[in-house]
Amino acid sequence: MQFSENDLTEIQGWLRQAGEIALRSQPTLHMTFKADHSPVTDAEFRIESLIVEKILEKFPSHQMLTEETGLVQQSSDDLWVLDPVDGTKSFLRGLPSWGISLGLLHRAAPVAGFFYIPVLQEMFWGSEEGVFMNGKPLSPIVEYEESLTFLAVSANMHLRYQIEYPRIQAFGSTAVHLSFLARGIAAGVLTRRIHLWDIAGFLPIFDRLGIRYRYLSGAPVDISALLGGQKTPEPILAAPPERWEDLQKRIHPRK
Repeated sequence: MQFSENDLTEIQGWLRQAGEIALRSQPTLHMTFKADHSPVTDAEFRIESLIVEKILEKFPSHQMLTEETGLVQQSSDDLWVLDPVDGTKSFLRGLPSWGISLGLLHRAAPVAGFFYIPVLQEMFWGSEEGVFMNGKPLSPIVEYEESLTFLAVSANMHLRYQIEYPRIQAFGSTAVHLSFLARGIAAGVLTRRIHLWDIAGFLPIFDRLGIRYRYLSGAPVDISALLGGQKTPEPILAAPPERWEDLQKRIHPRK
């Protein structure tokens, strides 16, 4: 699928609108708990409604997968995947590390991806046109000294794994962690078991940058097995290919 420059600008505008909804809602957020005991806010439902409406108006034949609703619209080769707020707990606490993630897949292959961090006004996007942050091209990953970088992990990862990397940090959002990797700030990202909406916005960006994302066991990530909203069977490790195996060897399951 081809996007014009106007299309890409319009889609980024939707995410900025969604970010304004989120920021305006923060003082009066209403929170409930889902069946898996994870929190969700009324703002996320409003954001989801906005983005779903915009996409189905512009691409009426496309299907959507969203975190809060699941599959929307009839079956299609083109699937948009939305996380209205990645990092809900950070969002609830008034921290800046959360954002809106949106990705497009065609027959399970990444086509375009977007991620917006409203508090910082940082917009990431990628397609066959290239990969960008706030309109400036993202360069291939720079090799940093180990003392200056970190492995981004989920907050409770220390309970499940012994990690022999000098610095591990958790910011409360898988997509924020992935943005740090795309910028070359993080050496890699170790996720928990996640859903497609947690990573869909960055799949095209990583493909263009050459970042490797595989299951921690080394098995390839089968995107087609996640299209219905299933969790990944194991954590994902994402890193530049020259660094991936070294990081994998430093991560050991706790007994």
